[in-house]
Amino acid sequence: MTVDPYRELARKHRQELQKVPAKKRESHEAELSSRVERRGENEKKKNLLLKILLFFFILLPFLTAFWYTYEQQDKGSSNSIVNEKVEHSAEADEIQATG
Repeated sequence: MTVDPYRELARKHRQELQKVPAKKRESHEAELSSRVERRGENEKKKNLLLKILLFFFILLPFLTAFWYTYEQQDKGSSNSIVNEKVEHSAEADEIQATG
């Protein structure tokens, strides 16, 4: 059977677990609590960003519909049929006669 090189390295570097003194444990707990606080702040920032993105995602269809109707109103005046009475003038008659 082949020998696993990782197991041999693990046997070489094996160390016995030692009991941690109470003072070191308290300082380690203080470090962990500050990490938890910082992580909580980051989560609040991420949540705020998610709320803002969600707000714009919901608002986007309404803004698009508003913009579309606004653009259609502007184009509606140029697409409408205009019936105008043309008054004949002497200049218009001359243009027609020559053309």
